[in-house]
Amino acid sequence: MILERYNGKLHSTIKCTPTAALMPSPPSYAEVQQRIIRAAAKVYGKCTVDRAQPAFSSEGALEENALVRKSFWKAGLPGNGA
Repeated sequence: MILERYNGKLHSTIKCTPTAALMPSPPSYAEVQQRIIRAAAKVYGKCTVDRAQPAFSSEGALEENALVRKSFWKAGLPGNGA
């Protein structure tokens, strides 16, 4: 029931229902793909990928291209010291 409701509603990114996007009739798969690419470009077009991010390690300075785990601090949760 939930899937029917979700797949039967118009999605603004693809400008059709997900069920219609999978059918052989228009819109074609390539057209739906281009719609997704255009929508993503509007939202994420100015973002840079793999940019340098500041890092901290209690072990000292990090080496370039070292693998690190990013830490997310959320207010009000235990362990933050806040």
